[in-house]
Amino acid sequence: MQGLANPNLKLRRAKEHLDALQREVNIFIASKAYEISRRDDLDTGEHIITIKFEVPPIWPIGAVLGDFLCCLRSSLDHLIFGLASITKMEHRGTEFPICGEYTDTTESRIAGATRGLPEGAVSIVKLFQPYNAGSAYKMNLLWILNRLWDVDKHRHLALHSGMLRIDIPILPKELWPVEEILDDCGVMRFPAAAKPYLNLEPTPVVNVLFGDDDTKTIITLSGLVRTYELVSEKIIPRFASYFPQSEKIL
Repeated sequence: MQGLANPNLKLRRAKEHLDALQREVNIFIASKAYEISRRDDLDTGEHIITIKFEVPPIWPIGAVLGDFLCCLRSSLDHLIFGLASITKMEHRGTEFPICGEYTDTTESRIAGATRGLPEGAVSIVKLFQPYNAGSAYKMNLLWILNRLWDVDKHRHLALHSGMLRIDIPILPKELWPVEEILDDCGVMRFPAAAKPYLNLEPTPVVNVLFGDDDTKTIITLSGLVRTYELVSEKIIPRFASYFPQSEKIL
C-alpha cells in the first residue's frame, strides 16, 4: 500500500538536491564572478561606476535546480496517489492540483484530481491553493514551484540572472546616479561631486535569481528554501492523520 513513505522519499531526495544547489551557488558567489570599474568622464563631468557580472552556469546549477523542482513537486503527487490507494480508487488522473486563478472549471479540476479522497483531505488541498491569494497568486510559492517544474520538463530552466547589489552612502538628491544597463553591464553615472562620498572599495552582495522569462516567474535561493519548508513542514504533515500509523514514517 502506498503511504507517506513515498512522498517522504521524494522529500529526502529534494533536500539533497537543495543542499547541493546551495553549495554550487556558494561556489559561484565565492568565485567573485563580477568586476567593478570606475572612471571619471571629463567630457560629461560624471564619475562612472561599471559593474560586469558573469552569468551563472547552467551546469551544474541549472541541472541541480531541475532535479530539486522535480522531486519536490513529485512528493505532492505521491501524497495524493497514496491517499487514493487507501480508498481503493482509480488512480488515473490522480495528482495534487495547483490552481492559480479560480475559474469556472477549478472545482471540477480539483474534484477530478482528488476523487475518492476523504472530504477533509480535499479541503486541505484547497486550503493551500494559490488562488486563495487572489490577484497575487503568481507570488505564491506553490504556484512558482509548479510553473518552474513545468518549464523544466520541456527545456533547460534558465538561470534568470545574477544580481549584484552595492550599497552606496546616502547622498543629497542632486548627487543621485543615473542607472542603466549597457552591453550587459550595470552602469551608474554620478555627478563628479559625488565622488568623495563613494567608498573606493564597495562591498558587493551577490545573489542568483532563478526563473523563466516566458512565464515571468522568478525566485531566489532563499525562496526555494521556503518552498521546500512549505511542502515538507506545512503541507504533507497535514495529511498524516489519513494514513495508517505504519505508513507515516519511512
